[in-house]
Amino acid sequence: MLVKPSSPRCVGQELDQEDAATFFIRPVGSTENGNIQTIQVSISDPEGGILLEDSVHSGEVREISKNIALRGVYQMCFANNGDQAMHVIFYVSFKNRGVERSKKIDKNIPSVERKLLSAELLLQDISHEIDFAKRQESALMDVIDATNARIAWFSYLSMFVLLGTAAWQLIYLRNFFTSKKLL
Repeated sequence: MLVKPSSPRCVGQELDQEDAATFFIRPVGSTENGNIQTIQVSISDPEGGILLEDSVHSGEVREISKNIALRGVYQMCFANNGDQAMHVIFYVSFKNRGVERSKKIDKNIPSVERKLLSAELLLQDISHEIDFAKRQESALMDVIDATNARIAWFSYLSMFVLLGTAAWQLIYLRNFFTSKKLL
């Protein structure tokens, strides 16, 4: 990704609760005149909490490992305070621990009980998915309501402008025709 001076760029990666994520960051920039370029990196969780806020020099590789506590989109933002554009190579590697957790059922438990425990873990995962979907739906509904209100106000404003223009045209044309004694 190209990061131009004074124009921060952000990308997001959706991560699930209990994932083990590793963020890899490597800025690539020229070292003209012996100056090493740096880029400001910040990684934030879905609630806006900062996981990392640091400067990374060109050619340096930064690796941050984190166990994910909140499900949602994690933002990686890059800001270039230098005078030349810089490329940033980055990627996010993650392992789903929810799958590993469900495999930790003891083999000594009778098969029916083992199936029940497996079903219970699966039901918990589905319940967490439903809760997350409900929270997302609620947030989207708030955005939809705000957008609909803005559209309604824009419609009222458009109608007001249209009616005002129509009234002005009627008055202007009436005055024009009466001045020409055609009316």
